Amino acid sequence: GFASYQPVMSDGSSEAIAKFTGHKVSSVKWRPVQRGSLTPSSTFVSGSWDQRDNVVCVWSTAQRNGSIGDDDDLLPAQQPELVNCTRHEGDVTDIQYFDEERFLVASSQGSVSLMTHSQQDQRNVQCVHRWEGLHRHPSQAACPCTSIAVGMDTVATVGEDGTINALRINRSQPIWTAENADSCSLNAVLVLRVSELLTINSGRHL
Repeated sequence: GFASYQPVMSDGSSEAIAKFTGHKVSSVKWRPVQRGSLTPSSTFVSGSWDQRDNVVCVWSTAQRNGSIGDDDDLLPAQQPELVNCTRHEGDVTDIQYFDEERFLVASSQGSVSLMTHSQQDQRNVQCVHRWEGLHRHPSQAACPCTSIAVGMDTVATVGEDGTINALRINRSQPIWTAENADSCSLNAVLVLRVSELLTINSGRHL
């Protein structure tokens, strides 16, 4: 698989840059910048699928002076540099950032993991919590969590079982669950307001 991005240069031009990752990539998300920052993000996270050992990887697109830390002293864009690679249970089906240092990873095994990587030490990536068994078939076998969405302090998940979950980062269990909310697989979710979600299913319905 390849990770690629297209940086915009100071003169307004752009250049496509590709990096061979060594595994199939299913999801990529740029790390959000701190509020008020004028420096574009130089870090992104990728997830793999269909591998014997799936991984979540952190990449840097800028050369730093001697170490990988904050976004100071950036030099011209280069090929993405692998900063960290952490094993993940199941295929990575979605990645969403909660804030600058925490992101969520959805799994084909029906779980969602909360992971952290600090701006001071991006090599230190940890899974601080995992919500297991959020999505299951009627047989109770795990089925994929297909999409996650972040809105304010709420995280919504949907899956092939048609179930919707609402999570809070500081709660070990879902705050509410709508089992079989749809008779079809739910493929994507968006948080519109605190009390409103938008979903789309495999039957082409919103």
